Amino acid sequence: MFDNIIGSILLEYLGAIIKWVISIPVLFLKGEKPISFGQYWKKRKNSNPIDSIMGGVSNIFIGLLFLVLLILFLNKVL
Repeated sequence: MFDNIIGSILLEYLGAIIKWVISIPVLFLKGEKPISFGQYWKKRKNSNPIDSIMGGVSNIFIGLLFLVLLILFLNKVL
């Protein structure tokens, strides 16, 4: 059970990093100032509880999707 908690935290963090990295060029193209990762993380954590839970689930899903795609890519290359 403890490894599931650690895994979900790592996947959530990975998903948040991916969202943040993708948002930098998007905000730059829109002409808006990019926000730091700390502000991005706090912004999601300070929203209402439903948005906070959905943000965490989407981060876990994005992190898991990235990890699966990375494994498939490395499997093809190696």
